Amino acid sequence: MFQRIRDTLKREERLIAKAKDEVYKEIEDWDQRRKQAKARGEPFTEPPPAPRRKPSQERYGKEWRRRCGGLKK
Repeated sequence: MFQRIRDTLKREERLIAKAKDEVYKEIEDWDQRRKQAKARGEPFTEPPPAPRRKPSQERYGKEWRRRCGGLKK
């Protein structure tokens, strides 16, 4: 029983580490493009990578805000 719990925790830790690596890579790539544009003297208008939303927020975020009066139809 405890082994199964340990395995689950290790798997979750690996998934979290992988997600962090992906986010840092996105930010690093964006920053590299920003620096390259600055070095060329070009304007850089690409927004920084936005935080990822939970799937529940993607599906229900707008509907929930609409029901609470935050969004107009």
